[in-house]
Amino acid sequence: FDRTRQQGSMKRLSALLWAAAGCSMSTLPSTASSDQPPTNSTTTIRFFTDARLDLRVNVRRVVGQPSLLSVYHDAPQVDLTFSGAGALPLPGGGYRMVYQHYGGPNSPKETKGATCCLLAKSSDGEVWEAEDTTAALPSLPNRQFPNQVMPAPGALHSVFVDPNPAVAAKCPFRALIAKNSDPMEAMRSAVWCSTDGVHWAENTGLSWVLPGVGVPEPPSFAFWNEVSGRYGMSCRPMWGDRRVTYHETADWTANTTTPQELVFEPDDLDPPVADHYGMHVSALDPFGTVDNGGFVGLLYVFHTPPGAGQSGAPGVIGGCPQKYNGGRIDIQLTFSRNGRHWQRTLRDPFLPNTWGSVMSGVVTPTSVLRLDNGTTLILASATRREHGDLATAFPADSSIVTLGLRPDGWVALESAGGVGYIGTRVLFLRSAAPITVNVDCRFGTVRAQLTDHTGTVLPGFAYSDNEPLSGDETGWAPRWQPKGRVNGNGGGRGGWVSTEGANQTLVRLELELHNARVYAVSGDFVVLQAVQVTDWLTDSAVPRVRPGF
Repeated sequence: FDRTRQQGSMKRLSALLWAAAGCSMSTLPSTASSDQPPTNSTTTIRFFTDARLDLRVNVRRVVGQPSLLSVYHDAPQVDLTFSGAGALPLPGGGYRMVYQHYGGPNSPKETKGATCCLLAKSSDGEVWEAEDTTAALPSLPNRQFPNQVMPAPGALHSVFVDPNPAVAAKCPFRALIAKNSDPMEAMRSAVWCSTDGVHWAENTGLSWVLPGVGVPEPPSFAFWNEVSGRYGMSCRPMWGDRRVTYHETADWTANTTTPQELVFEPDDLDPPVADHYGMHVSALDPFGTVDNGGFVGLLYVFHTPPGAGQSGAPGVIGGCPQKYNGGRIDIQLTFSRNGRHWQRTLRDPFLPNTWGSVMSGVVTPTSVLRLDNGTTLILASATRREHGDLATAFPADSSIVTLGLRPDGWVALESAGGVGYIGTRVLFLRSAAPITVNVDCRFGTVRAQLTDHTGTVLPGFAYSDNEPLSGDETGWAPRWQPKGRVNGNGGGRGGWVSTEGANQTLVRLELELHNARVYAVSGDFVVLQAVQVTDWLTDSAVPRVRPGF
């Protein structure tokens, strides 16, 4: 029997099965939050994978290239090697940064072994300076530094900025703290809250790991998972266990916190005896986006010396040799559609240990900030020394770096010498808003064409009708001249139209790249699978958005 009848039969069968289970297909249970309905209808195709493409010829995938914007140092005795720095956007403009000082064995006597949280400020999120809090916090106990913001409660894992307006009004900033104890097994997790980044207080009774599991070794990160409607957590399984896990909580209490699930451990493509030291996670799209674009992970890869664990090697902990002294940490990209299930991307470093740079030894990103113009700022602790290099490491070798990334600049598709081509799957246009392309072709060109759902080029929307781009634009809206060309007498162009001029509901966008990189394609559309195309053509079935897929 024909394909349409087969699809209709399958739909009816599915409905019967759900009815037998006491459910209806229109009322399936959902964990997504309904407090703030999504309002942003822009869909962005990014190129972590080829899942949104059906054409790719002579094009290679490359990792983005963040640029170093600034290097921040505190007082000479402040150690920023693992600072847990978090950038906090302020309602009236500007930013604050909360970070940790840990007085290591080579710190001055008065700060050796001490842990406390400090504060810096910035007008643009790029250049930072210490912010004196002595006037705002005149009675702060155990003050060690003029810019201190809270007592020494324990280790600062990270600072989380809650994007949900319904919650952020009461507690926009949360600090994930590990309360120190002796023995270590009695350590507990705590959540501290602030509305301005200066005044902090512990939320009694809240935690970010299940009781009895044990507080993992830093780093640990929280993020809002818009797919599940809960807060996601990226942690390590336990102290000393260098792998990555995921769990969730709805309200930071034991009643809603899920058990940890293993996400990553080193595989055959990692260097020998490498460790995964942690992973920072952030959403790719702003809060409230209808077709959520997923999440990006910054995976810490600890390149340990191959013989670090052999008999007689330094770094003996707990009576057995440990991979501790020596080795560098760089950063690779990971990607997830739903925040829970993750995949590795290219194994090329996103943040490399470039020789001689402030990040040449260890770099650990702890905060990702998306500016209104789409630019991404990344804050990271950095040191020129190798991991555990206690014999020679001094605070002056450490810093907090701010790096900038172009909008959606995580990965790109690049023509691999000569001309390359990419094409999207069929797009269902929900409105007449133009499709835009984030592309860098300063030393080459890009052209675009539109096809129908069968791959047939639409008349007037071929490459030859397109005005080519030679430049660097994050929101290039291709336009075509369907009727005529520039006249032979040097007259002006006329009749230019963008994608809305095609007057089509189903289209494909194809790009011709010559010495060019394309980072993203955006618009008010839904990316369709083949069955959805058939459903629209036969039944005018409007495709639904499935966040997390």
